[in-house]
Amino acid sequence: MVKKPDLIEIKETILTFLHERGITDATIKVFGSIRSSSFSPDSDIDLIIVTDSFEGLDIFQRAKNTYGLDLMLIRKFNMPFDILLKTKNEYTELTAMKMLEAIDV
Repeated sequence: MVKKPDLIEIKETILTFLHERGITDATIKVFGSIRSSSFSPDSDIDLIIVTDSFEGLDIFQRAKNTYGLDLMLIRKFNMPFDILLKTKNEYTELTAMKMLEAIDV
């Protein structure tokens, strides 16, 4: 079985990064293979950053607010990340439609 990365350390790293940019209400959720036994050495870490700080911002503005996060995570943890940026309402809609099943870190 492949050793999974330390999700708590990843969460703390992300929250520190976001706090430095004034985003203080974020929660971090994981989905995909990291939640199951199908996680392998070739897997990426699928994350959702959920915060009302993204309310009213388009995808480009959200990306600007989190610029550099993905590269920092890749360098620190030596693995690929797929990061979604959602408001609380957007996340609730995705889960209500059963389009996404994620858990808190």
